[in-house]
Amino acid sequence: MDRQKSGSQLLMTRTTAVSGGLSLLFVCLYRQNHGDIWYTLAVTAVTVFYHLAMRLAVGWAVKSKAGPRLKPESFWFRQRVWEEKLYQRLHIKHWKKWSPTYIVDNFNFKKHSAEEILRNMCTAELDHELNTVLSFLPLVISLGVDRLRSELWIFAVTGIVAGCFDMYFA
Repeated sequence: MDRQKSGSQLLMTRTTAVSGGLSLLFVCLYRQNHGDIWYTLAVTAVTVFYHLAMRLAVGWAVKSKAGPRLKPESFWFRQRVWEEKLYQRLHIKHWKKWSPTYIVDNFNFKKHSAEEILRNMCTAELDHELNTVLSFLPLVISLGVDRLRSELWIFAVTGIVAGCFDMYFA
């Protein structure tokens, strides 16, 4: 039996589908009319679609391909000396419980062992770290495309905002 999707999952998949449809629409309108407004709308919609679809793809890839092989005790996932002090200064224990979770059941002790939850935490951390890095791919690509160079600010802003969003969850 399929598990029920969380509100976060529904919002993400539906928003991705809508932004994908708008991307197609605005790209077609731009190709037909060549107006600046259609170009701006196409670039914006495609960029939004990229950020959403990339996150779904990375989440799937990390969970299905890397997740089962992740070792929570490995160097990558070990808590650093400075992290504990940072967490205390940010008072993470006080507000983290209100953070949205994409798949709430992944962190449910009634459904998973402590080891499984730890592995799910590592999977989520790797997912968000990869998303943060890939948030800047449109900016890097735009550096090599003449027509997109004038839009660098769009790719810089969306990369920074999306990267900060993902680091909140990492």
